[in-house]
Amino acid sequence: MVKGNSGEDKEKNGTLTFLSPNRQEKLASINLFNLGVFRLVDATPGGADAIHRITAELYCERMQFVPGGGA
Repeated sequence: MVKGNSGEDKEKNGTLTFLSPNRQEKLASINLFNLGVFRLVDATPGGADAIHRITAELYCERMQFVPGGGA
């Protein structure tokens, strides 16, 4: 996005992993493919002492659900 860095070669892959309440066991995973940012929005609440926050809106071209947290 910045300075034209938004081509397919800049897309990333990622994984969301769902853990048990004790955070020891993987319950399931969602593999994400061809992720990219298409918008950044300033989400800082008002006030001089506020922590600066940015919301990133992403696109994902493909997802794969993996039960049990397997690869």
